[in-house]
Amino acid sequence: MSDQLTDQSRSNESGITRRTALRGAAWSASAVTVVVATPNIAAATVTGTANGSMARVEKTASGTATLTNGSAAIAAGALEVIIVGGSLATAPVGWQRVNGTVFRYTGGVAAGGSAVFQVTTASPISLSDNGQSHTMSLTFRVGSLTLDSLTYYFTSKNQTVAGV
Repeated sequence: MSDQLTDQSRSNESGITRRTALRGAAWSASAVTVVVATPNIAAATVTGTANGSMARVEKTASGTATLTNGSAAIAAGALEVIIVGGSLATAPVGWQRVNGTVFRYTGGVAAGGSAVFQVTTASPISLSDNGQSHTMSLTFRVGSLTLDSLTYYFTSKNQTVAGV
């Protein structure tokens, strides 16, 4: 009988006990957490498509590589280009040199927008090999996520090729 009085004294006027209220609150907190976490996962998806061509003259290459962004914006300073098979002494306009092979875009890229990596003949990429054939690639990434890569297969020392 004393247990019954204790339970009744814990109930409010609607007949809900503290135990029932706490059990409901625990389930509500979990549901709110799941609903809040889902949009963050969807918003983090960044995609992009790269295209461009490079002209090789002996042991240097110059040209343009463009990343066209997908449906999620890229924050300022988040987009990088990594060069494999060569290095660049001076950052192209709008890019910051991290080292000779990594460059960071200083602006943001809107959804559907683009970022241009323009390497001029005045400050070309120095290729790591002066052989007749040479392969060089440019990779666009955000953090550890690779958006797209362009590989240039040079078969002679004076040649312009499109990235594939």
